[in-house]
Amino acid sequence: FEQAAPWLVRARAHELDPVSGRAGYIAAALALRDLLAGRRPHRVPAGFDGVEVRIEQRPLWVVTARLEGRSSSVTGLLVIDSGASHTVVGQEVAAVARVGEHAAASMMGVAGMAAAMPALVDRLVLGDLTIEDVPVVIDRGRQRLLGPGVLGCIGVALLREFQMTLDLRKEVLRLDPRGTAGAKSRVDVPFELVNNQLFVRAALGKCRVR
Repeated sequence: FEQAAPWLVRARAHELDPVSGRAGYIAAALALRDLLAGRRPHRVPAGFDGVEVRIEQRPLWVVTARLEGRSSSVTGLLVIDSGASHTVVGQEVAAVARVGEHAAASMMGVAGMAAAMPALVDRLVLGDLTIEDVPVVIDRGRQRLLGPGVLGCIGVALLREFQMTLDLRKEVLRLDPRGTAGAKSRVDVPFELVNNQLFVRAALGKCRVR
């Protein structure tokens, strides 16, 4: 963030249309830079060697999580969403998260353009793992779409910090340090990461798709 900040400040002065969402992403990045104050996001404890977290289907795959602020916390369900760029939470988390000054922006989400608020959660607890300084986007519309009891979703920006194994048969999400050797029976499928979204190449009959 510190290296990109001068470019972002210059780019903000030349934004074309705030409603399009282009203004929103730059404003969000600058707000997050200020909230982090030089710290690295998504920090895990020294010596972290992996953790398994129980998941359940409701009907989307969810994990129980606790989001902690300086003086309060909230516990609920988060959807494991490899199609989401960011970790997105509902209004319930606003009381826990630190919100950047003048950080409101229009951003593209699951329901189209929406008013969103970039923020920072001090700690995200998944089972025995505590992740510190977790950037989130507060979006009231996302929470309504996902249903009662669901605080939001975990996006690729967080998941990419780990080697993730989602074992649906055992109903377990395993997070290991990046570079950890995988299971011997695994099948490697190349993917492309575009704007923090995962794409794989596949074939349907004679038609190749991505």
